[in-house]
Amino acid sequence: MVRTARSCLDSSVLFKLVVPEAGTAEAERLWASVLTRDRLPVAPDFAWAEVGSALLRRTRQGLLTSALAAEAWGTFRDLPLVFISGYELADRAWILARRWQLPTVYDAAFLAAGEEQEFWTADERLVQALGPAPPGWVHLLGRPG
Repeated sequence: MVRTARSCLDSSVLFKLVVPEAGTAEAERLWASVLTRDRLPVAPDFAWAEVGSALLRRTRQGLLTSALAAEAWGTFRDLPLVFISGYELADRAWILARRWQLPTVYDAAFLAAGEEQEFWTADERLVQALGPAPPGWVHLLGRPG
C-alpha cells in the first residue's frame, strides 16, 4: 500500500522521540498514531542536522553524556522518516516564512512539508507566530488537535 497522507514532525518533536524529557510520552503517542493511521512521516532533508545539533548542544551543556547522545543519534537514524527536499519545498517555505513573518526559513520548511495535511511541533512560539487562529493542519504537541 502506498501512503499518500503525510505527517510532518518538526525537530522539537523528533528530539523528544530520542531523548527522554518533558513531552516524550506525547511524542511517542503521536508517532504511534502517525504509523497506525498509515501516514507517511516526513521532515525536511535538514532535520537530521537540527536533531544532531541539539544532541551535541545538550552534550556540551552537560545535559547528556556522549554515550547517551550517540544512542539517541542511533535511535533517530532508525526512525522511518522520509526526508523531503527540493526547490518546491524551498519555495513554499519562503512564501510561508514571509506570510507569517517567521524569523527563520527552517521553521517554514517544516510547515511547508506538512502544509494542508498535518504538521506537529512542540514549539509554542512557532504556533503563536502563526497568529491567533493558526491553520487547522498545525498542531501543538500535548494539545488536542
